[in-house]
Amino acid sequence: YARILSALYAAGHYGPVISITADGRELADLPAFEAPPEIADLVVRVSPGPRFAFGRARIAPLAPDTTLPEGFAPGAPALSGLVAQAARAGIEGWRNAGHPKAALARQTLVADHPKARLDADLRLAPGPLLRFGPPDVAGTTQVRAARILAIAGLPVGAVYSPKAVADAEARLRATGTFRAVRLIEGAARGTTLPLRIEVADAPLRRLGAGAELASDEGLALSAFWLHRN
Repeated sequence: YARILSALYAAGHYGPVISITADGRELADLPAFEAPPEIADLVVRVSPGPRFAFGRARIAPLAPDTTLPEGFAPGAPALSGLVAQAARAGIEGWRNAGHPKAALARQTLVADHPKARLDADLRLAPGPLLRFGPPDVAGTTQVRAARILAIAGLPVGAVYSPKAVADAEARLRATGTFRAVRLIEGAARGTTLPLRIEVADAPLRRLGAGAELASDEGLALSAFWLHRN
């Protein structure tokens, strides 16, 4: 029932009737611990009902330059996924503007069945404008913490930016030294946001081998041994 209902909501149908019967008995009415030993006839009937449209489609406050999904607008089909996309876009807009603690504070969804209309009101909590605080290093690694911080290159004191965090992760991964890299946002301390850099070293030594067969050159074998300094 839940999966069918979720699929119908995703398509904008908020007043469906779903019936699943086993040998003429509705599954929802069967005792949970008295399932029949066998089922000869299983029937699924779905009446989707009308497709709803957005009556209100509001989200506020929004950061400058926030781009909402195109279908989240009055009169457009009220697909449930668009509500979630709008919330994510609003939060991402505030994060890009230096508010990493932005969150969805309140969500009100009202389905008007006689009018086949869905009113969606989302309220965002931007949180404070924060700057990068001094990061620290954790994890299982033989690399000096000062070197990890230098490679990451986080701009301490600058306004928070998701791109700066992603770039720091990319620089650490590009070294080939770590098998896992993760930057974790801590709790705000005044106007700063401390980050923890968690890394795990890749193996110090690696062995590899390969084989290749070509019609014009025959068989080629290759092998390598790598020692990471």
